[in-house]
This record gives sequence, C-alpha cells and structure tokens, in this order.
Amino acid sequence: MSDWNTVEGEEALRIGKQAERAVVAGLAGRGYRIKHIAEDPQHYNDGYDVLVNNKRTEIKSNSGVDERGHAYSTCCVEKVTKIGRPIGWSQGKSDRVLFFNRSNSMLYVYEADRLHEWSRGRRTFLKHGADCLLMPWECAEAGYLCKVQL
Repeated sequence: MSDWNTVEGEEALRIGKQAERAVVAGLAGRGYRIKHIAEDPQHYNDGYDVLVNNKRTEIKSNSGVDERGHAYSTCCVEKVTKIGRPIGWSQGKSDRVLFFNRSNSMLYVYEADRLHEWSRGRRTFLKHGADCLLMPWECAEAGYLCKVQL
C-alpha cells in the first residue's frame, strides 16, 4: 500500500508536487543550478527531489496557515510516513531540506544532517497517520541556513 492510495493522499501528493514545481521554477529563475529528479520513476526512492548546485535536496511543503488563515509560528515536519517509511532526510539521503511555506511563498533552507540530529529523541505526534514534529520556521539548532522569498 502506498501513502497516496486515498482521496486525502492523492490531494496531498498533488499539492506537494505543485509546490515542488514552484520551488524548482523559483530557484531556477534566481540562477541556481537545478536538476529535478523527482519526476523520474528511476529516482523515486533516492530520498531527495532535486539537485540544487549539486546538493541533494528534499522539498517539503507546508500550508503555513490554519483553516482560518492564521499563520503558524512553527513548521510541521514529517519524519515517518503513515505506512512507516522514514523520510529521506532522516535517513541521510539528502544534504539539504527546503521547507516551503505555501501561504507566503517563503522557502526555509536546512542542513539535513543537523536537522536529523536535532530531531532525534524529540516528541512526535500523529498527523493524518504520519509521525511528525513541530519546529520553528527558523531554528538554528536544527540546521537552519537561510530563507528565500519565491
């Protein structure tokens, strides 16, 4: 069973892919060297979505706001999918993680190894069946490097 074999899962996948394409286009338009591999079935399990300036980079998308439009002060970070598959950054498969806040088109850049270390032993919660944790959008302890307005 895959994570997206439900109506909710298909919608989440659609939103994530749309956000991923926006991030790729935004970075390419700013002169970053981009190789988008996530669309290639051969690379599905590589644990990252794009090469950005030769760094293996995983893109994660967040709504950034609640259902009333109020901004979240924290980012929801998925660590393990609802079927128990660890996310690529938590397995050392990526160099960078980009958290995309869809509400304001802000991209937060993290060093994957530091994010992984920071997340170890932190309390998680279930969101739509996935194992998640909360993190400030700009958390230096977790490997925050910079933000990019797209």
